[in-house]
Amino acid sequence: MQVCQSILSTNIHKAPGKEGRITQFDCITQFYVAQYRKSSGWIVQWLRQWAGFSSYFLHKLWTFPRQYDTLFPEKPEERKSRMERMFIEYREKLLAQLALEFNCIPADLQAKENIVTLPALKEGRRRYSSQMPFLQMVTLGGNTVIMADECLHPFLHSLIGKVEGHFLFELDNLTKLNGELRKYGYQMNPAHHMFLPGCNIRMEACCQVKWLYGSEIQPFYGDSRFPNAIAYPAPCPMRPDRIVAVAYHGDTILGMAGCSEDGPHWQQIGIDVLPEYRSRGIGSYLVNALKNKIVAMGDIPFYGTAAANIRSQNIAIHCGFRPAWVETEAQKIEDSSQA
Repeated sequence: MQVCQSILSTNIHKAPGKEGRITQFDCITQFYVAQYRKSSGWIVQWLRQWAGFSSYFLHKLWTFPRQYDTLFPEKPEERKSRMERMFIEYREKLLAQLALEFNCIPADLQAKENIVTLPALKEGRRRYSSQMPFLQMVTLGGNTVIMADECLHPFLHSLIGKVEGHFLFELDNLTKLNGELRKYGYQMNPAHHMFLPGCNIRMEACCQVKWLYGSEIQPFYGDSRFPNAIAYPAPCPMRPDRIVAVAYHGDTILGMAGCSEDGPHWQQIGIDVLPEYRSRGIGSYLVNALKNKIVAMGDIPFYGTAAANIRSQNIAIHCGFRPAWVETEAQKIEDSSQA
């Protein structure tokens, strides 16, 4: 009643012809107008609080995975089980790929005895040469599969019958094999130690990263600072470089990681960090970021290095890679001398 009397005592604007007549509708209208004016400040304050809460909520949502890992750490057996599942998944794909490349079946790569096969160039293989292989050999840690020209088979059968699987990659056996190869103008190349993803790793950013694709990589070809990250000195049509991650500090380049598609959906990662910026985690950060991007694409990242390159192997392990296989091949002596 008091509100209505207050409203009646105020000047109310009326439409022409209605002066002096105050209806119940006018009272209700003016009442809600007054209430709106009183509450408008409260609404603005509420909106400001809501905006602040939203910003806080989005920040928590963004950092939740790391906080969750801290508050609710994964049990060691759960982490081991998840890592095993991931590695097994990639290992199954590896068995199919190596069976294609070594002209065998996946079971041959896990057999008890060593296997010798005839050479073949099959569609879908990793492309390192357009010529028919003279000899290639691979082990996953058990037996060894050797794909070789038929002229080598008598020697190989006599050799592998006395040697257990992976021991064929030891120096004394490689020396015997190399001696036989030289009769045909070939010699053994160094062994390549290969890695597959075994788990996902989260890393804090330690540098700015610029991503390059396709033709954007072109300006870096021939740069002697990056012989491992991308093809050097010129692009390789058989194994095109697909993605490059360049680490920067301001305008200064610190390092580069790149991947080449050696076979359909098989992306090999290479890394180069400039000497003055090594041992700062830059190599691991770039390789891990590139690995994650390849996985997100649905492709298979893999990593290769030499037996004595401990620095490179440590990068692979820090990024969640695991040793998966070792391979080597024979190369013509004249080609080797040119390389």
